[in-house]
Amino acid sequence: MLGPIARLIQSQGREYQLRNASGGGGRSTPSYGDDGTIVGVLERRGRPQTATDSSGTEVETDLEIRAVPDDTTTLRPAGSNDGYPTLLEHPTGAEYRLLDMHEEDGGMTVLTVVED
Repeated sequence: MLGPIARLIQSQGREYQLRNASGGGGRSTPSYGDDGTIVGVLERRGRPQTATDSSGTEVETDLEIRAVPDDTTTLRPAGSNDGYPTLLEHPTGAEYRLLDMHEEDGGMTVLTVVED
């Protein structure tokens, strides 16, 4: 059962296009393909937090996307053994790279992102 915040995100959020690496393009330049959509709300936190990107470098970010993914959504954070991190494309064309994610109560997932 979704909580009130998750329902608000679903009704008021923006649709982000998910793009995951699909193996082609070589080791340093993966090719990305569309992998569904997710509805979320982009927020800027008051204070940055530190996360590790795919190369193992510590980066600071204060951007989060609060979303309600379904069971078929494939999200790969940086450092995942499953490949390169997921790119999320905002309807304006801005791209965000997924660094970390965690679930919160009420069916909502918080995605820590950095602008790509």
